[in-house]
Amino acid sequence: MGWIAAFYASLRALALAALAGSAQAQTPADADDRAWSTAQELGTAEAYQQYLEQFPVGRHVEEAFRGLVEEQMEGEVGATRGAVRGLDMY
Repeated sequence: MGWIAAFYASLRALALAALAGSAQAQTPADADDRAWSTAQELGTAEAYQQYLEQFPVGRHVEEAFRGLVEEQMEGEVGATRGAVRGLDMY
């Protein structure tokens, strides 16, 4: 019966090592937060879109969607202003 005890001891050690490794592993929430932080730092429509593609049900979806819409609206307003400035009304 000595080998059975050794087997279970090895199995227990393996399980504990796996649990210890998974505690240090990156959680989905960590990846989500890092991706959101990157999108905020870049502050571009493309960065917000990339976040939404990576995390379609992520923790920051509403903020990312709002940022995406605001960036797109600012781009359209800037393009319209440039067109109006170049327009000669008289």
